[in-house]
Amino acid sequence: HIPERDGIYIGLLLVEMMVERGMLLSELVDELLEEFGPHHNYRDDIHIREDQKADVLDQLDSQGGLDEVNGHAVQRVETLDGFKHVTDHGWLLIRPSGTEPVLRVYSEAESTEAAEALVKDASDQLGLSD
Repeated sequence: HIPERDGIYIGLLLVEMMVERGMLLSELVDELLEEFGPHHNYRDDIHIREDQKADVLDQLDSQGGLDEVNGHAVQRVETLDGFKHVTDHGWLLIRPSGTEPVLRVYSEAESTEAAEALVKDASDQLGLSD
């Protein structure tokens, strides 16, 4: 077990998978896409004052998260590391930076545009848009 992010270790795991399964990397990727479909990520770091950051987190906490994101009903909210809103079309995570006055907003969806739209809609709902 390696506690840090380690690209060399991940690379070695990929090589091991290729050898064990007798497949090219492109074939492994194709297999993943076939089984799970495409996934695209987006991230926005919203720079705000500490008091604003606290207000947004209090709002999410008191409401139990957002009810919908970009027209998709939120099926559940996970609060292990911020507020992760899971929909039938992807997910959105809002979490505070522990070191600076920033809210980090991450998303995953079926396309880059859809992932970006999740972040934009949540930012609009929370009054964080420019």
